[in-house]
Amino acid sequence: MGANDKESLQRLGELMAQRRMELNMSKRATSEAAGISINTYQRIEEGRPVRDVTYAKIENILGWVAGSVHEILDGATEAVCVERSAVRGVIRAKVPEADLEGAVTSAFVAVSDTLTGAEIRDLSRRVLDELKRRGIVEGETED
Repeated sequence: MGANDKESLQRLGELMAQRRMELNMSKRATSEAAGISINTYQRIEEGRPVRDVTYAKIENILGWVAGSVHEILDGATEAVCVERSAVRGVIRAKVPEADLEGAVTSAFVAVSDTLTGAEIRDLSRRVLDELKRRGIVEGETED
């Protein structure tokens, strides 16, 4: 599926509308916050293409990670959202646990040439449990 594929554009429009409603924003408020016309915003929700710069403006307003629109147009079924914390400079992203665990595992593999696979898996699980315990990652710990 490409960026101009009708099905991909329709999926993007539906996901943008869903996210806008989650944020309790009207189409007008969303378009104004993004600095685009209401007509341009409506084109996207209707599944019609707009310029890349327009997508980038809307990603920011919807709290999507940069590049989310293109990932959706390339087949992704959801966007990764960032949550701005009350603590200045802290950004929290909603990332699937399996992806986070994979990233932690990859980091251990990259820095260690002495750990076994079982040790790396155990450390990865411990890191995730600690992040959950601290409230940085949502979910139940495996204790």
